[in-house]
Amino acid sequence: MKVRATEKLIAVFKRLEAKGLSSHDDVDYVEVPVNPDDPDGEKTKQPRRTFSVLSHFWLPESPVKRDKRMEDVIASWRQQGFIRTTPGDTVDYDQVLSDIQSIVKPFLVDKIAFDRGFQGVQIGTNMKAIYGDRVESVIQGLLSMAAPFRECLELVKVGRLHHDGNPVLRWMASNVAAETRSGLTKPSKDKSGEKIDGITALTMALGEAIKGPAKKTSIYEIPGSLSL
Repeated sequence: MKVRATEKLIAVFKRLEAKGLSSHDDVDYVEVPVNPDDPDGEKTKQPRRTFSVLSHFWLPESPVKRDKRMEDVIASWRQQGFIRTTPGDTVDYDQVLSDIQSIVKPFLVDKIAFDRGFQGVQIGTNMKAIYGDRVESVIQGLLSMAAPFRECLELVKVGRLHHDGNPVLRWMASNVAAETRSGLTKPSKDKSGEKIDGITALTMALGEAIKGPAKKTSIYEIPGSLSL
C-alpha cells in the first residue's frame, strides 16, 4: 500500500518553506550532476521521479528509560510491529544486518547508504562483504545532505514522496528542524530532543538515488535464487 505524504511530512515542508528553502521553480524537474562522482560539476535537468518509502526501525529490548508518555507510545509501536527489537540493552547490528537481508530480498538492490559515524563503520564493512560496491559510505554533513534534503522537501510539495504510513516516521518528521549555514540546509533536531533518524536515513537514500544508478550488476552475479 502506498500512502501519500501525510500531514506531518507536509507540515515539515511548510515550516521550512516559510524560511525560503524551496528553490525549484520547475517542480517537475530536478538538477542532477552529469558525472555522479563530481556533484559540484556540470548539471543536467531530469524529470522528477516518484519515490516510495518503506520504513524499518530497531531498538534493543531493554532501551534507555524515557519519559512515561513516550515509553507507552514506543511500547505500542513495538507491539504493532512498527519497531523491531534485538536482545539486550544495545542494538545488535548483526541482527539488523540479517533483517536487512530479508527485507531487501524481494528487490533488486541498486545502492545501500550508511552513516560511517557511530556504529556505521562495522555494519558498513559487513554490508560491503555481502553487497560489494553497491554499499556507499555517507557523511552526514551540511554539504552532503543539503541537496537531497532540499529534494525531499520538493518531492513532498508535489506529492511524489509516498510512504507506508509508519507512525514512527511521522513522529520523526515532526521532530525535524532546519540547520542552515551559508545557504545550505540539512535536517536537524536542534529544536527537539527526540529522534529524527528516519528522516536522516530518507535524506541519505535520496542522495544516492538522485546521483543516478550505480554501476550495473548482472542479475546472475547476485546471490540467491531467481524467479521468473
